[in-house]
Amino acid sequence: MPVHPAAQIEAHIPGLRRFARQLLRGDPERADDLVQDTLERALSCWHLRRNDGDMHGWLYTILYHRFLTDLHREKRRNAHHRSTGIAVDRGCQGPRAAAQRIGRRRQ
Repeated sequence: MPVHPAAQIEAHIPGLRRFARQLLRGDPERADDLVQDTLERALSCWHLRRNDGDMHGWLYTILYHRFLTDLHREKRRNAHHRSTGIAVDRGCQGPRAAAQRIGRRRQ
């Protein structure tokens, strides 16, 4: 009987977390988000995995590519905001705060 994918992946989670923290320079929240994205991608693409392939390498490759994608996305976002003069809002403060900022710009 084949072993469930989650059981095969579970042993790699501590190492993935360490790697993610190194990539994100010790930011534990973003590292955990990156690991979660990696695990979701691995489980959703399980059918694409090579059965004779290296599980460790496959998971770390997914994590690193997710990291690079997020890094490039952030660079593009910052470049766009610099070119338009819009400040980048790092935190989500809800619709009321956004409406207040828009109101201040119109005045």
